[in-house]
Amino acid sequence: MPTSWKIAGSYFEACNCEVACPCVFTSPPTGGECTVLIAWHIDQGSFGEIDLEGLNAVLAAYSPGHMLQVKWKVALYVDEQANQGQRDALTQIFSGQAGGHLAGLAPLTAKSWELRRHRSNIVQRENDAACVWATSPTQRLMGCLGRMAVM
Repeated sequence: MPTSWKIAGSYFEACNCEVACPCVFTSPPTGGECTVLIAWHIDQGSFGEIDLEGLNAVLAAYSPGHMLQVKWKVALYVDEQANQGQRDALTQIFSGQAGGHLAGLAPLTAKSWELRRHRSNIVQRENDAACVWATSPTQRLMGCLGRMAVM
């Protein structure tokens, strides 16, 4: 029987498409490919007995065409503040291994996922716009106001 889990918090998504991301509506990306950064900040949550409160997870994905017609390349950035049990739990949840809506993405992605520990933050601004950033030893990803930059 799969481990029971529940999370509540903030969700943020930014991609390189024009205005609203057409990929969400199963349409092709506006520029022929989609580079997206999806982030979660967990205000409350657990995976079995493991507390996930205050942690972040960031999924970076690249789709070289229509998201339903090609395999995506993905990297999961798991909060460096997490202990090993929390990292394992976040990995299972956000890779879809623990079930839930993210399990539906598994058939769309390449077989191997890259997993990275990261520092991250999600910033809420005055006008309800949000920015997210994640860093690993070799990359810095930032998404803000519906645009994404890889630095």
